[in-house]
Amino acid sequence: MLRLFPVSGRILLSRQRIQKLLRGICAVFLALALSGAEAAAASPPAEPVSGGILVLDPAAAAIVTQDAEWTTYYAVVPFSATYFTNCNVSLAKHVQGGFVVKAITQTVGTASVVGTKNLVIERSYWYGWATVATDSAGSYTTNATSYTADYWYLPAVDGATYRASVTHYTHIYGYTEELPQTTASYVYNA
Repeated sequence: MLRLFPVSGRILLSRQRIQKLLRGICAVFLALALSGAEAAAASPPAEPVSGGILVLDPAAAAIVTQDAEWTTYYAVVPFSATYFTNCNVSLAKHVQGGFVVKAITQTVGTASVVGTKNLVIERSYWYGWATVATDSAGSYTTNATSYTADYWYLPAVDGATYRASVTHYTHIYGYTEELPQTTASYVYNA
């Protein structure tokens, strides 16, 4: 407990109390200096930016694929499903800025619905992963054996680490199956 002694209108502190107070202040400033600079440089947005994702239709997917520099970072979740033959998620830098999340879903036969949903893009900060963009509606096609979805994330920060996760889904032979997948970490370099 710090006791202040008034002496002729001024406050007098003992030498030991002043040293203790200064040590406490220095500890606070040191803690702020160590974490404040990194936190200020990499503070997350207040909430997810759903407008930061462009969902491209299949006709535009060819343009995105052509303009993307594909260094793929495939999903790290092992593949095991009944009605899917191939499902993967990858990230690649786009030449016009940002990066593309490519999700490929293939089924064992013609499905009444096949697509992806629940896209979440996360950015790594010093304290962990934070969601920076979402698209829960997803996209799909009908009466097909495969579907490829490309999501273009424009507000990517140079040098930041990202990952993406999606849920592949299909309705085939009267059954619905879903498979969530998450990519490995991807460092975006503009």
